Amino acid sequence: MFKVPYEEFLAKLLCRFVDETKTNDTKYHYVCSNPDQATQLYNGFSKLGFSSLTINETQLNYVTTNNGKKIIVMLHHIAEQTLNTYHEDFIASVRDELNSIKNAVLFVIHNSALETILTTCKDLSVEKTRVYTCICAKGIK
Repeated sequence: MFKVPYEEFLAKLLCRFVDETKTNDTKYHYVCSNPDQATQLYNGFSKLGFSSLTINETQLNYVTTNNGKKIIVMLHHIAEQTLNTYHEDFIASVRDELNSIKNAVLFVIHNSALETILTTCKDLSVEKTRVYTCICAKGIK
């Protein structure tokens, strides 16, 4: 039986994936069709301990991996905007600023067909790039 909630487990897996992956990818997205589950996944990251940084005069939350990478976690708002959700135009502006932030990685949780996300971010919900599949195949420590 797991000692941590599933969403927190997935958040830890992504942190490990980012640390262990030998790639220059810095932009990822995950398609989640259930808004409640998307929020729960976002909350799984918050349980790891968010820090904040300012981009375009807005405070954004990120988690720091063991290797010092900053994973900026953004939840795309599907209907009603809340404190922790963002509009696609703002997500695009953060994506554009990413190269100016040292050790930064963008992770967008969404359920949309936003071209700005789909064409510029690696899809972690596709079969061969699923974070949990890659890490679980190696074994969880």
